[in-house]
Amino acid sequence: MTRRMNFALAYDLRRRHNHSEHPLSIELQKRIGFGWYVLFWLSRKISRPVKKLERKLKSNMAVSPHQQATQAFQNSAHRKLVF
Repeated sequence: MTRRMNFALAYDLRRRHNHSEHPLSIELQKRIGFGWYVLFWLSRKISRPVKKLERKLKSNMAVSPHQQATQAFQNSAHRKLVF
């Protein structure tokens, strides 16, 4: 397994067990090394909020089929009135 995969598993184990020292998590952290663990942790803490914001903005920008039909109707009605 790669270091990133080991980190993801160790991080997930710690999160699921209320930050307790799960034996497998400790072993994975030793395999990764302290410096790599900190690097991956910082990367996650910085990039995750940005990814969440990006997803939220994309979902807010998406237009539902109902909204598309309403907008098309309004645009077509407006075009008929304009000469």
